[in-house]
Amino acid sequence: MVAIYVAYTQQINPAGATPVLTRAQIWKGLQRKIRRAQDFVPVISDCKVLEDNDNVVVREAYFAVGGVPGQSGRTIREVCKSYEPTKVCEPAVRLPSTCLLA
Repeated sequence: MVAIYVAYTQQINPAGATPVLTRAQIWKGLQRKIRRAQDFVPVISDCKVLEDNDNVVVREAYFAVGGVPGQSGRTIREVCKSYEPTKVCEPAVRLPSTCLLA
């Protein structure tokens, strides 16, 4: 098995940006991404939450047909963990995890 580690940082509220998001708004958006991945990731056609307990969400994500080569129509089960108020870790396909910082 090949493991690929990826990190990505995106500036929030850069100079001159409007509206300016609060930490609470950013956190709420990250929580929404966990539960409605299809609203944020074009290759995911649907997302079903199987368990939602405290800081852990277990979900099934469904890949859109034609979205990702080799993953088309595939369903994956993921465990997403939140570490309020600083980060959300979501597993990525064939990757150990993706962490989004608030």
